[in-house]
Amino acid sequence: LADPEMRELLLPTLRADVRLHESYVPSTDRKLDAPVVSIRGREDTLVGAAEAAEWGRATTGKLTVAEPAGGHMYLAERPGELLELVAAEVRAARGR
Repeated sequence: LADPEMRELLLPTLRADVRLHESYVPSTDRKLDAPVVSIRGREDTLVGAAEAAEWGRATTGKLTVAEPAGGHMYLAERPGELLELVAAEVRAARGR
């Protein structure tokens, strides 16, 4: 964010993300009939393990809670690990 040009590109997206987070209301109470994978960085101080586990309320399927190493920005810190985790979950769901 120290680079003014990059900040101009990123701030609208970040603002929209915060606005969505603060105002989102589900359109239905119906649960998903699909497995859900909840992922949070193991060292995340903003989203706790209990909060990640709350995704189980959104599905009638299996909930998997994964905690790769990293903080709240685990995705930027170790994108390869996240992609491997997602690929493994997709393979498992397909029965491979």
